[in-house]
Amino acid sequence: MILLYNYIHSQGGPPPSGDWVGLESLPNSVSKVKTLVTCCEEPLARLCSVPPHPSIETAFRQLGGQPRPQAGATTGFVIPVLPRVPVYLLYWEADPEDGFPARVKILFDRQVLAFLDLESLVFAAERLADRLHGLLLGENR
Repeated sequence: MILLYNYIHSQGGPPPSGDWVGLESLPNSVSKVKTLVTCCEEPLARLCSVPPHPSIETAFRQLGGQPRPQAGATTGFVIPVLPRVPVYLLYWEADPEDGFPARVKILFDRQVLAFLDLESLVFAAERLADRLHGLLLGENR
């Protein structure tokens, strides 16, 4: 509920620019980066590495995600969290031969702070991770 209040209270700003940045690139985000990695990116990487690749894309599409390939990434999708608050989720499959684990990176539009503060942004990413977890494991969340 507070997330929606913060979104409405911000009264928005310019539309998303399509310029994607990591949370670490946003001002005053140092304390939130670890939370995003620990609560969202790492669990999603572990989860996405279990099911076959097509079910990951199916789950992303069920959340309204639009494919947006990224060179080098296994898959990439832009998923709308709220109007004007898209999240770009990138997934790289593990490469055991080279010793690289599966990895997920969540990117935000550079304009996102016009719509949500950092705390609400991390909370929205956590809810997105929860929803994806439920979809990939066939649970209702």
